[in-house]
Amino acid sequence: MKLAIEKTYCLDTSFLIHLDAYYPRKSSIFLPVWEDLESLVRSGLLKTMELMEKEVQSYVGTHGFLKSWVESFSTQLIEPMTAEIFNGAQRVIREHPEVLDPKKQLAGKDEADPFLIALAMVNGAFLLTQESKTNPNKIPTVAAYYNVQTMSIIDFLGERGFKLVKS
Repeated sequence: MKLAIEKTYCLDTSFLIHLDAYYPRKSSIFLPVWEDLESLVRSGLLKTMELMEKEVQSYVGTHGFLKSWVESFSTQLIEPMTAEIFNGAQRVIREHPEVLDPKKQLAGKDEADPFLIALAMVNGAFLLTQESKTNPNKIPTVAAYYNVQTMSIIDFLGERGFKLVKS
């Protein structure tokens, strides 16, 4: 008998922002998606880094819900920095410096992307992101170099068994 092993996921800011913009939690249609995400967080199967939390907290404007959502789950959602994750991120930066956003670098802001790729590498997790799969300096392209699989929202919804059915 084969045991079903739950997949683990790593969360990027772009995924969360797009999810909120196009699949808002306040909509009864999309509430099950958010409840599934929250269940993954509570079961330890969805993680991110503190740098992603800082990115969400730095957004201004209409992302108040995201700020409170991330804050409410931070103790379960945020993976502590380990030497293995840190060293993995340093390797990503060294081998793929293009992953660093020049605007963030000039502004002295921290960059979450290499740490998220490293977290996914260390945990054998899928990296949830809405970044372009064709741009060489974005998460999907750099992650693929390290055999880290990425998923868009549509990929994730299909993977988790979501279907729109007209009643």
